[in-house]
Amino acid sequence: MIGDLAGFPAVAQAARDADLENRVVDLASAVRAAGGLVVHATAMVRPGRVGTPSNAPLLRAAERSEVQLVGGSPPADLVPGLFAEGDLVSARLTGVSPFGPTDLAAVLAEHGIDTIVAVGASLNVGIAGLCIGAVDHGFEVVVVTDATIAVPGALRTTLLDSSIAPLARLATSAEVIAALIG
Repeated sequence: MIGDLAGFPAVAQAARDADLENRVVDLASAVRAAGGLVVHATAMVRPGRVGTPSNAPLLRAAERSEVQLVGGSPPADLVPGLFAEGDLVSARLTGVSPFGPTDLAAVLAEHGIDTIVAVGASLNVGIAGLCIGAVDHGFEVVVVTDATIAVPGALRTTLLDSSIAPLARLATSAEVIAALIG
């Protein structure tokens, strides 16, 4: 979603403008240093998009995109520098939420995780879907306000205040890192 091979250029540009990649790398490093688990929730498709419905405008736009997130292809890979040994990847082949249909909730529960620190793209769909899915599965959520983006950027504050805040605690990168090392 955010690298040089992103299928949605507006999302990739918003990520570059917000220095999202560096903020996420710093947060992930702090989580690892504190002994936490970093999970990368990704989306991908099978070749030919077999089994991936296009039942929403966003999914139809993804289907029409020149860039297809085929598992194992460079566009579906994590942005270099984000993944480290010990991290987990939770990939989904359908839907817009990291929780469905995947085994993400079971994996997090198996690791004793009760709070999810959410970062990335975008507040419009992915982070909102993560918050709803996490709450539905009994997890607490912290959304890192300066390590998330919205498209267009002018919606960021509105989405945080109206859609995300009722579901999650809001914190800055500095606040999360201080809590992890404190």
